[in-house]
Amino acid sequence: PGLGMAAVPVGTFPGFMTEGTLLYRRGEYGKALACFDNALKLRAEDKHCLVARSKCYLRLGDMENSLKDAEASLQNDKTFPKVNAHSFPFCLMGN
Repeated sequence: PGLGMAAVPVGTFPGFMTEGTLLYRRGEYGKALACFDNALKLRAEDKHCLVARSKCYLRLGDMENSLKDAEASLQNDKTFPKVNAHSFPFCLMGN
């Protein structure tokens, strides 16, 4: 790969999403975050993946990146997930 280009991960988008979700449910937020990062390398704009990664950042105490992903998930669809970006991370805290 050239400079500044991220290597394409070996795997599939659904595979990374499934693994990330399982790891998140087990409380392995750092490992789940890595899975969602890989999934986003394959589908950069996927709002469900952005929400999942936002939840990982929140659980890891990284409010800034959590908010960035929340805002990105709302960028093309203001009705998803039916809260505004500033309150979004706080809504995730209960999940």
